[in-house]
Amino acid sequence: MKAGLIGARRYWYIELFYLLDADPVVVSYTTETTQMVFESDGAARTHRPDIVVEERSGRLALSLLLEAEATNPDNVHGIAVLKELYAERGMRFQVITDADLKGSSRLNNAKTLFRHRDIPLPSTMNFALAAAVARGPLPTLGAVHQALGGTNEAWIAVLGLVARGFIEADLGIPLGSSTRIIRIVGDGVRS
Repeated sequence: MKAGLIGARRYWYIELFYLLDADPVVVSYTTETTQMVFESDGAARTHRPDIVVEERSGRLALSLLLEAEATNPDNVHGIAVLKELYAERGMRFQVITDADLKGSSRLNNAKTLFRHRDIPLPSTMNFALAAAVARGPLPTLGAVHQALGGTNEAWIAVLGLVARGFIEADLGIPLGSSTRIIRIVGDGVRS
């Protein structure tokens, strides 16, 4: 996992952890390790993001709220203020709700990839991927699957390669043969 110190205060946090682990732009994440002190309405306030995410392009502070909490007028104002304050400090700020995760194809993909991240890959698959990459672009997971032999074992290898970050795929749609490849990193042996 990409997680540092984590804790799950709400039942659905773990689902977000699956998403963060599967997201290729996420380098690491941890919970409640930082705080921001600011002034609002003449009073000192403190905000502790639920999760701080280190991405390739910077840091992201996440607050996890129930949908009803996120739409509360006081919180809507507070969220807008926090976005500005975090931006001033060079971080992005985002609220994630339980409703954001329900029925998400990204979440289903992340759970599938989590199950495949530690499956041993036959060395023949690594060589087949390296050879396929050398021959030219592979636009979809189906193309990689065929390049690896088109078998059930080859599909498991494709999922393992995506789970390990060697293949960065569009996780916004259900994983399948038509899933678009964003890029291939390395040859399946090293990145």
